[in-house]
Amino acid sequence: MKIPPLRPRSVALPSLFAALLLAGGCADAVSDPMAALMAQETRAAIDLGGPVIGLADLWVESGGSFSETPVVQWEDSWARSPSEGRALRAEVYGQVVPLLYGRLGDDGLRRLLIDMDSTWIRVDQLSSLGVPERLSRRLDSAQEALTRAWVLREQGEGPSSLAAVLRTSDYLREVTPPHVAAQLLSSAEGGLARISTADSYSEEVLGRAARLIDVAREAIREGDYTRAIRGSFYACVLLGVELPD
Repeated sequence: MKIPPLRPRSVALPSLFAALLLAGGCADAVSDPMAALMAQETRAAIDLGGPVIGLADLWVESGGSFSETPVVQWEDSWARSPSEGRALRAEVYGQVVPLLYGRLGDDGLRRLLIDMDSTWIRVDQLSSLGVPERLSRRLDSAQEALTRAWVLREQGEGPSSLAAVLRTSDYLREVTPPHVAAQLLSSAEGGLARISTADSYSEEVLGRAARLIDVAREAIREGDYTRAIRGSFYACVLLGVELPD
């Protein structure tokens, strides 16, 4: 999958959004794209070089609070299954995007679009290596959403363009190591909790799965997402848990 640049790189502007989107050490990471594709032998994730901006960041930076209902619902969506999470986020966006666009204005939207474009420098390099189909689908969806966001802005549809930008960032967030690790750990924990004494699992298997889950929890606390992904993945395999898409 080759993802072409959507806008000339020379138009990128320094801004709050760029700092949030590509925080810390990105230049070194771009020079070594192989380092960004993590845990390939288990459940691959992509290190984009920094956090991906989302509704919570934009809401707070435009004058809102982390405790407000839209942000709380948005945060909760990431603890759900992929399909449930997307449905909840779509509902939240339908309620708050017009207000958020009113706060940002067209200039803020344009800066956000330009900064989102800059992430494709890194994605271009990764896509040239060949990524697993699960990741490729999300990158395709992110590109389609970002292309649509530019078109909608040029047509004067600011709120719809902003909603498309938020969907772009959501698709990218879904492939990042913290999210992949958290989703796998949640699946493993849920699988272990559902096992009853009637299930045909030996004490040895259950003990190994529990230890792997403990390792994954500790790894997430330490920010070692590769180890967290691997531990959660093998716990899911031991418990026969269906992996989240």
